[in-house]
Formats: sequence, C-alpha cells, structure tokens
Amino acid sequence: MDSQTTEQRLEELESRLAFQDEHIEELNDVIAKLQLEVMTLGQRQREAERQIQQITPSLIKSLAEETPPPHY
Repeated sequence: MDSQTTEQRLEELESRLAFQDEHIEELNDVIAKLQLEVMTLGQRQREAERQIQQITPSLIKSLAEETPPPHY
C-alpha cells in the first residue's frame, strides 16, 4: 500500500474538493455573466434590425406605386 496514511489521503481529497468547489462557483459566475451578455446582445440586435428596417426603403415598390409597363 502507499506510504501515505489514510488520514493524509483524506486531507488531500478534501483539499482537492474544496479547490474544485471554488472553481465551479467561479465558472457558474462567468456563465451567468455571459448569459446576461448574450441576452443583452440579442436585444440590441433586434433593436438594430428594427431601426434598419425603418430607415431602409423597400427595394420593391407597392403595386400602387408601380408604373404600368410601356405596352399598356
């Protein structure tokens, strides 16, 4: 068996677990911030698309605006 005692191995495992728990919490914080940022960017994109649609005239005229072809 290893030269480490059961108590030493247990302490090492507890230390690793505490380290992993801390990193998992940090990763969860990052994910939450990124999720908020993605939602914000989605809202900004929708708003930009709406503004573009308002300021960009349609390339296709409505039927009322179309002039009849010359052969009519």
